[in-house]
Amino acid sequence: MKKTHKLLILLALVCTLLVCGMMSASAETSGIFTYTITDGEATITGIDADFNGYTSIPETVSKNVDYPVTAVADSAFSKCKYLAGIHIPASIKSIGTDAFKGCAYLYQITVDSNNQYYSSDSDGVLFNKDKTTLIKYPVGKSQSSYSIPYGVTYIGPGAFYGSSYYNGLTSITFPQSVTTIGYGAFEECTGITGITIPNNVTTIGSYAFKGCTNLKSVTLGNSVANIYSEAFSGCESLTSINIPDSVSDISWKVFKDCKKLTSIKLSENVTKIRGNAFEGC
Repeated sequence: MKKTHKLLILLALVCTLLVCGMMSASAETSGIFTYTITDGEATITGIDADFNGYTSIPETVSKNVDYPVTAVADSAFSKCKYLAGIHIPASIKSIGTDAFKGCAYLYQITVDSNNQYYSSDSDGVLFNKDKTTLIKYPVGKSQSSYSIPYGVTYIGPGAFYGSSYYNGLTSITFPQSVTTIGYGAFEECTGITGITIPNNVTTIGSYAFKGCTNLKSVTLGNSVANIYSEAFSGCESLTSINIPDSVSDISWKVFKDCKKLTSIKLSENVTKIRGNAFEGC
């Protein structure tokens, strides 16, 4: 009987802890932001979709006690079309995937100089701390051209997603320091008409230039070894492409729906052409 009583008490305690845990992870509100608390730290999960203007992420939120804000969740601001600018405090350690996707009028991201993980430049572009990774180019910027700073080696996933669609970005200049172009980095940049990939680039990620409908000219550097699936799919103005000797594998749907593509130069080093690589050409 005593064992049964102890078991019931133990079960009740476990249930209480589980409920408390669920409560600590439930969404709370601080001004225009929503957040969750896990292990004593707060993650920003969203923002008022109707907010219009410039704002700062708080360094702390209060729920009986103060909790440091250390993270921004995946897609946290994606529903806030009219977010114009945002300041990232020193407390932020991580920013999730697609955090700013869909922020059509975002023109500036600034970062506290004491932040140990992120930085920004005078153009309001978001980088990692040492500026080797370009994380987000604000799609609401009005300039038609942008030169990626020397020292950047990695252009992150979705870094320029939709930039041309919203603000008319037509020209991108890559420095020789770039080695990797990430997943969807320039997807839907419909205003870009030509790109020259520098010789140090070895990898072009999936969907990197997908849907760049006015892209007519692509020059690939001589070190590109990996061009992943659908990297140039939907580039319907592209008329010709020269694949460098460094490429041996043409990935799935890499040039799918490049409707005007009439000239393709392949080297003898190409040993695999995967399914639907040129579908719709």
